[in-house]
Amino acid sequence: MTETISLPLEVVYHIIGSLEGDLTALRQCALTSSALLACARENIYHDVTLAGWVKKARLLCRTLLENTTIGAHIKFLKISHLVDPSSSSRPGLKAADVYVTPELLPFCRLPNLRSLSIKCVQLHRADDVLKIVAVLPRLESLACETLIDDGSTLLLTPFGGPDMLTSRSDEGLVHLPSIVNVARFPKLKQLTVKHGSWNHSALAKRLLLHYRGRIDGLTKIDVSFGNTPDALAWVPVIRTAAARMQSVRISMADRSSRPTEREDWPEEHLEQHASDHAYILDSIAHCSELRSLCLVYHPDPFAFGHVSGSQGLLETLCETLERQPAPFPQLEHVELRMVDREGRTPSVTPALCARLAHGLLDKKRYPQFCRLTVGVQQLFWTLQVQMWSAQPGRVTADREEEVLKRWRDVFSAFDGVSGMVLDVHLLHSGRRS
Repeated sequence: MTETISLPLEVVYHIIGSLEGDLTALRQCALTSSALLACARENIYHDVTLAGWVKKARLLCRTLLENTTIGAHIKFLKISHLVDPSSSSRPGLKAADVYVTPELLPFCRLPNLRSLSIKCVQLHRADDVLKIVAVLPRLESLACETLIDDGSTLLLTPFGGPDMLTSRSDEGLVHLPSIVNVARFPKLKQLTVKHGSWNHSALAKRLLLHYRGRIDGLTKIDVSFGNTPDALAWVPVIRTAAARMQSVRISMADRSSRPTEREDWPEEHLEQHASDHAYILDSIAHCSELRSLCLVYHPDPFAFGHVSGSQGLLETLCETLERQPAPFPQLEHVELRMVDREGRTPSVTPALCARLAHGLLDKKRYPQFCRLTVGVQQLFWTLQVQMWSAQPGRVTADREEEVLKRWRDVFSAFDGVSGMVLDVHLLHSGRRS
């Protein structure tokens, strides 16, 4: 006669929880008994990724509509690279990309969603992101990466006051009223916005105009736009959340000239600061709780031949760190993402690095600082297009060793210091010195 062994439900739940990621095993648990069904579902739907064929999204949509309890289990949702193979009318044609809209899923059935990531998909307009976020009351983290919109451009307009936006399209101007009740909008803690072909500045302006009180609690922000100055549109967001901001990652682009006017950049930028770097770092300097700072540097990719890049970035960083009192007394980690141009180190010199070390290694001012990371990308001058670009075919193991040694020597003032970690590595290959 078989003896039945009973385990406390807490122990059973712990065992099932250890199967996280093993969907086959979790599905078997769900089919075993009704007692295990709830626990198995919680683990199956805890972290959902929708990528590839849109059929997955449609199946999830049907599930959420048919069973209103399923959505409560979803805490993390990633949507990327959605395509619809059925949209191609003839065999062999490329499947059409699927637009991410508020109608793609019943987002209102996800009351406990904490993190939403939208990557490599198409939008009709930036407002669609806000409409989705507005029905997620517990959302804390939002990531928008490499998005593409359908060509309409949202810009602020003086007509109708601050509650109106205008959309420039082939059909003329269309006024859009404020779309979301502020009280319903979640309090965001983490925000990532990266390059793509979409009007992200309209999203920044919406947040600042209508939802400033919902973004002032941000603790982490990552705004990176390659060798363009588009990160400038997000600097006011950093300043709005300065009191609680703990981690900032931002792209810093050099330009040969500065425009006199551009609608989607803050006006005070050109009026009160000598450079883009000065404007950005002056705003970050208000983040007194900052613990991690990452600057992704992009020298002008069209600077001819071996002309070295501006040293303004490192100089401005040193000036910021030397302020009285110390702007970042809680600072623990600084990461610099730099470029190597055929054996040259644009924007850095041993003297500048020694000055940087003198500021950061002052334990009276920065007692928590213990790590400097330097990520290096190798670029080569491309004669055909007259610009600097990555050329993996020209990278050899010997060349990588030379690059690592050169950059470690430049930052040698940080090397061998007690309690200090200097991490110099090559981006993309991951090779470390």
